[in-house]
Amino acid sequence: MVPRLAFRLPGTWWSLDLESPARVESSAKRVAAEVFGRADEHVAERRKMQAQLLEAATLAREGGAQAMMIQSELAPGTPLSTSLVTYEDDRLRMSPTVGTAASAVLGTLEKALETMDPEQFAVATRKENRHGDVLRTHAVVEGNQAEGGEVFTSRRIDAKYWCPVPGTKQLLLVVLSSPLGDIEHAMLSYFDAVISAAYFEAPGQDTPA
Repeated sequence: MVPRLAFRLPGTWWSLDLESPARVESSAKRVAAEVFGRADEHVAERRKMQAQLLEAATLAREGGAQAMMIQSELAPGTPLSTSLVTYEDDRLRMSPTVGTAASAVLGTLEKALETMDPEQFAVATRKENRHGDVLRTHAVVEGNQAEGGEVFTSRRIDAKYWCPVPGTKQLLLVVLSSPLGDIEHAMLSYFDAVISAAYFEAPGQDTPA
């Protein structure tokens, strides 16, 4: 069986069920209630978070995501908004790769990016994982949001990590995002640490110490 990527995630994280639209909606409601509690004074915050999670999880599901998690705290009393979504990347099925070594798989991916997505290729960099190298690209996306009758500019940071699956020519794509695009370098360092601690395991395998 193909190994799966597991994560050692700091702080408080919540999983969203992408199995069906009904489960997406149910899990978005559940997570919002867990984060803010069920007291009446937090109803506005719950509704806002539920709507945001529903939109994000629906997009992830429609994009073929395998799994999605969101972070609410880095540590007790220290809020941090982060999302983590995983996908299978079939990019290499369009181009042959020599061998299953991570360096060879990533080399083929880099050539594909150079042709298919020059903007991502321009910011592509290799990072280390306990299984070898992964390839990271990132972007800071600006947008306008309205709140309380005022419009303000938001800056979201998205980082993509292509992780070669050991012993195969397959890639797993991990997308980490946060609305904290104003602290781009700090968030990239945090994302890098999350990926560095991730590991592949066979289904049913115990988590390593």
